[in-house]
Amino acid sequence: MPSQTPTIFLLDSCVLIDAHKEYYAPDLCPGFWAVLDYHCAGAQAVRSIDQVRGELRLGNKTDALRLWAEQPSRDSWFEDSSAPDVFAAYARVITFVQNSPQYLQGAKAQFASGADGWLIAHALARGSTIVTHETYDQQIRKKAPIPNICRHFNVRCITLLEMLRCLAVQFNWAPPAP
Repeated sequence: MPSQTPTIFLLDSCVLIDAHKEYYAPDLCPGFWAVLDYHCAGAQAVRSIDQVRGELRLGNKTDALRLWAEQPSRDSWFEDSSAPDVFAAYARVITFVQNSPQYLQGAKAQFASGADGWLIAHALARGSTIVTHETYDQQIRKKAPIPNICRHFNVRCITLLEMLRCLAVQFNWAPPAP
């Protein structure tokens, strides 16, 4: 039986930002962050990229998510975008978006200046799955959403909940002992 290559999940910055600020805030759900670290260090199934780390570093110097991302223990979390295969894939991705008549110039400029193109390039070059909160929109013109570009390149794109289910994650709560 042939061995199956494990899926690598690449997290978009919106997943980390929204989780941190909203439903998986570290003070309420430290288990979520422990799960991410566990799957990054152990099976190396959860990652992101240096460009996403750069977006997380744009926050206030005392922002807890920025501090989390800047910890040296997180260095292995964020893959390097300078690898030749990623750079070649990025050229394909950015060329597609820039030549697409669907997206307005502002959408093209925004896409070129952010991490999204690099995230898609990593997934394209390495066969990874992107995890994002963005959704596919066939009619959109003011933004080039990750799922739209992923669909063109046949890159798998899923939600955070889908990833957690793939990893068989469960957050169980038990009442405190009397």
